[in-house]
Amino acid sequence: MRVTTDGNAAIVQALHGWAGGAGIALVTEGGYDLQALGECVEASFSALAGPPGDALEKTPREAAIRGGRALNAVRTAQSPYWRGL
Repeated sequence: MRVTTDGNAAIVQALHGWAGGAGIALVTEGGYDLQALGECVEASFSALAGPPGDALEKTPREAAIRGGRALNAVRTAQSPYWRGL
């Protein structure tokens, strides 16, 4: 996957908003680029510390469309297990 640090933070912020106050868990994978991993972890925590929302609206249109489709697929798959989706 090719996700920028800002793109990762946008996904986390959107998930935070969709969770509606419920807790979410984040899991790191890989670690092949330790600097990028550290930046993404910091950006994720910053996104969770800020107000929840749909940050995808602030990203470039093409990335928002592709990211929105992927997140909608996840929401559909997980909706039986998550309240409020």
